[in-house]
Amino acid sequence: MKIAINTLPITPNIGGPKTYLVNLIKHLAEIDKKNIYYLFVSPINRLLFKRAGYNFKEVILPIYSDNRLLRVLYEQLLIPLYVRKYRIDILFC
Repeated sequence: MKIAINTLPITPNIGGPKTYLVNLIKHLAEIDKKNIYYLFVSPINRLLFKRAGYNFKEVILPIYSDNRLLRVLYEQLLIPLYVRKYRIDILFC
């Protein structure tokens, strides 16, 4: 199965959502070698998820999390196109 995880709202600053998502991806990489994961990342948060497993693929989207309006538009209009392009079965946001 192909699973995409939207990490665009996450910034390198300390915070609960960042801690949650970093730990979720870390533990998924430890327990799941069967599914393929696509991480939708931005240029400023991509280093947070570098240690994911071999079945994790990074899709860098040219949007910065600090511009909330553009990020929301990108999530609503362009992420569905990436989901179709990569034939994603599940999108986790």
